[in-house]
Amino acid sequence: MLALLLDEVCECVVDEVGRRGLEFATIDLCVGLRYTYAVVRSGREEFIGFSYTPLEDLTHIHQEVSNYADVTLSSVCDLIRSVNPLAKAVALAYLNAVSAAITEVPADSLGKDLLDCMKFSSNDVVAFVGYIGPLVRRVSGKVRKIYVLERNPLRRQDALPDTAAPRVLPRATKVIITGASLVNDTIDQVLRTCRSSAEVALVGATASTYPEPLFKAGVNYVAGFRAHREHVSDAVRCVKLAGGTRELYKYGSKYVLTSL
Repeated sequence: MLALLLDEVCECVVDEVGRRGLEFATIDLCVGLRYTYAVVRSGREEFIGFSYTPLEDLTHIHQEVSNYADVTLSSVCDLIRSVNPLAKAVALAYLNAVSAAITEVPADSLGKDLLDCMKFSSNDVVAFVGYIGPLVRRVSGKVRKIYVLERNPLRRQDALPDTAAPRVLPRATKVIITGASLVNDTIDQVLRTCRSSAEVALVGATASTYPEPLFKAGVNYVAGFRAHREHVSDAVRCVKLAGGTRELYKYGSKYVLTSL
């Protein structure tokens, strides 16, 4: 079976946890309208991870909730390889929760935004994979051309469908990819298509996973989000009440890790 990038991330996280001799208990899981979360405990500390909930990919096929309700380190890689969108979202949220425990974010990276690190010139052609409105607006006017690709028709607005990626991405000097590409397994094709780009970034709460496999695959920046430990319960409440990115980010800090 072909190993996709998300499979490699999962195996890397599981191996790293084993190497460190850590144990994690799953405390809480929730599939919300906008985000899915998982809360895990290691020792006395709790960590929360998030994943985009891929509503556009859900079908009317009966969901066997029991298949992913008890995600653990021993089952997470099987769930990551699932074609069930909800199982994959739960598994990635779990991976991101564990990643919060094993990924060190340097003090000078915490609180940084992607645009604090990724610079643009008037000659750049920038492609966004996913309609990331705040970043699109901030980059607009600074570069020669912007292309925006969006998979979800309800979020597309004036963007291009993601089927235009093979036409658009080879033209881009810089590419900014939503973390949702991990959930729907489009990240591999996207990275293959933008190999000629000077810099590639993966962004969002969903992208807040163990970064080393992403760096090896060609990602230069991982711009993630980490909830403050004292605000885990607030982040949980936000997701349960269908809060979006703007509200969720009140309860933590952005960060940027780079391979450059």
